[in-house]
Amino acid sequence: MFLLFIFLSACTEVSVQQKQSLAHIDVALAFIALQQHNSMNAKAKILTALQLAPQDANVQAAWGYYLAWVGDEANAARVYQYALRLAPGDSQILNDYAVFLYQQGQYARALQYFLRVAEDETYLYTGGAYHNASLAATKLGELALAKEYEQRALVQD
Repeated sequence: MFLLFIFLSACTEVSVQQKQSLAHIDVALAFIALQQHNSMNAKAKILTALQLAPQDANVQAAWGYYLAWVGDEANAARVYQYALRLAPGDSQILNDYAVFLYQQGQYARALQYFLRVAEDETYLYTGGAYHNASLAATKLGELALAKEYEQRALVQD
């Protein structure tokens, strides 16, 4: 009987990978909730994801996105930076942070991140990164660079 209890207990524990998978599902559901302008449900889903996988860079980046969405820019910046420390080479998180910086009017910093993303050969949306770099360069008054980045964007798409 005791061995059966130990076996059943072992079967009910959730692995780290399962927790990460569940956390990613919660993040996806949170983004759906945000698209429907249901920030309370989105927050609940992301908080659940954070409990399941607090060291997951994508979960942290989603939390940063949510914080920016609700206007908590200071904490959003802190959380995005933490996500980047967890996964410094993740171009999707770099791009998301660059978009955040651009939205905050930090065009020079955003441009640096967009260019890092665009140079990543494994990133699928290189054209989008160059387009965003073009927008940032335009805001900085660097029209020749903006034109160059937009031409690169067109080649990539």
